[in-house]
Parts: sequence; structure tokens; C-alpha cells
Amino acid sequence: MFSQKSISRLFVRRSLFAVAALVLVSAFANMASAATLYIAKYPQNPGQVASQPGITAGAIINPNILSPSPPAGARIIDVGADTAAGKIFYSYRIVGPDTRIIGSANLDGTSATTIVSGTDPAQGLSVDTVNQKVYWINVGTGELWSANYNGSGAATVDTGLTGAAQSLAIDVANNKYYFVRFNSGDIGQGNLDGSGSPNLSFLGTGLGGLDGVDLDLVNNKIYWSSAAGQLVGVGNLTGLPDINNSFMTGGEANDVEVDPIGGHVFWSSATNGTIGRSNLANLTNDNATGVTQSYITGVGSAWGMDIAQDAPAVPEPSTFVLAALGLAGLGLVAWKRRRIAA
Repeated sequence: MFSQKSISRLFVRRSLFAVAALVLVSAFANMASAATLYIAKYPQNPGQVASQPGITAGAIINPNILSPSPPAGARIIDVGADTAAGKIFYSYRIVGPDTRIIGSANLDGTSATTIVSGTDPAQGLSVDTVNQKVYWINVGTGELWSANYNGSGAATVDTGLTGAAQSLAIDVANNKYYFVRFNSGDIGQGNLDGSGSPNLSFLGTGLGGLDGVDLDLVNNKIYWSSAAGQLVGVGNLTGLPDINNSFMTGGEANDVEVDPIGGHVFWSSATNGTIGRSNLANLTNDNATGVTQSYITGVGSAWGMDIAQDAPAVPEPSTFVLAALGLAGLGLVAWKRRRIAA
């Protein structure tokens, strides 16, 4: 049997270990990164990009970040971000005559500049942070294009994206891209390396007027949005068909953006100047929960969106102190164990 003294020592060791571990976990929690939501403001003239650090609820924090501002007549359609590279990218068109522009800027919107220009309107944009490429759809020609971050190497990747193709989501790991076909209501799929021909009817939603698409690769889901239908739909990426066009209804949804890490789906409303939010669909329930139509307000003419995980900040001195205390506590526990064993 254990003596009272042995029980006391055991209790002290376990208590020290628990406290030390808790302090260490708290220290690393302080170093955990957050995320930023970037929003393209399309109907606004000239268009702009807004950002919401931390994706917090309430009024938009940074409503207009691009500097210098885009020229008059610019309509910004979509936006993407690469936190590690310190860049945001955006697609816009200048109406009359239509001109395609792909721009880049620092994460805070400064040093905004054109990296690619052309004569065919760009629709949708997605960023490949692995290979440092930006992708977009040329609407008039039905082509998928890409370029390096500095605009070099701009070229056609794939063709045959018919049916007023727009919005774009990419899956680099599986060499796939997805787009919505506004006219037919279908979601198309193609190979990101341009091999083969795109499947124009990868998923038939049975709707018309689709505007946005995004992927939840953690839970193997695909989401789509319709401003006219005031809805967000969801389905499985495999095992199709599994379609729910009523994931969210009753709120204008120009674009949809998924945050698998945070566990939420967001949709934009250009008419109301708001960003709505709900919880993600799960394997057993494809109905939205925790819905709020005005999670972020005062955005203006919100359209395309992108969520970027913020780079871990340099730890504050208090974080170093917490980590040191936690490590010291664990070391003390180990030292006491050796001493008692001796």
C-alpha cells in the first residue's frame, strides 16, 4: 500500500505537471494565428477591397484599403490573399470598353498595382499559395488563365468553360478547379494543369443564376450561392448527387466563402452591404445552423471574398514568460522524479 507520504508526493508531482502544462498551452495559445476576411466591392465606383481582421462581428473595420485607388469605372469582382507572401490579388473590369485587370497589393492595400491587363472581362479569381500563381476566368472566351504573382507567364490554362462561367475555386492538392455556370446553374470541374476537357456538368443544382462557389476540403463539401435565388447550397464533392439548395435561404448571396478552420460559411450581399454567416454543414446534417444575415455590416457593395489565415505574430514578452514558466515547471517535475527515484 502507498504511504501517506508517497500519496502526497504523487499529488504534488501531478499538480505541478498539470499547472505547468496548462501554462505552456496558454503560452502557445497566445501565439496562435487568426484570420482576415477580404471582400471585393463590385458595384461601387471605383471598386475597392475591404478587410475584416479576425473576422469579427459588427461594422467593417477597413472598408477601403487599396492605395492608390483603382481608376474611375473599375468594378472589382473578386479577391484572393497569400499571407505568407504578404500579398492580396484582385480582378476587376473597366466598363466601356471592357478591360480585364488583375491587380496586386500588400496585405494592407498599399502599393496597389496592375500585374496583368487585357481586353476580355475577368470573372472570379483564386490564389495558388503553393506555387505562387493567381487564376481567373476570361468570361468572353470561356478560358481559365493563370499568371505568376508578379504577372509574368500569363497564359491560358484551359478552354471550353462555357455557359457564362464565373467564380472560381481551386484544389491544388488534387489538381482540380471548380466554377459555376450562371446560365445553366451547373457547377463545372476541370484539371488545374489543363489536361483533358472540363466537365461542364460536374454537379447540376437545378437552379439558374449561380454566382459563387467554394470548397470545404476538410469535410469534403462544395458550396454555391445565388443572389437571385437568395440562397446558399451545399453538396458532397464525392458520392454525388447529394444536393441541398436550401442550406441557407432568404438572404442575398452574391458569393460564398468557407472557413473550415473557424467552422463557418460566409456569404456577401451587395444590396444590403452585409456579410452573413452560419456554421458549416456536417456529415449528418446539411442544414445551416447559427445563421445571421448581418454578421458584418457597413461593407458597401460586397461581392467576392477570400479568407486568409494570418501569419503567426512575433510573440509578446508576456508569451515568452508564460512559455518559460511552463517549461520550467515541467523541468521541475522531471527533476523531482529523478530525485525521489534516487
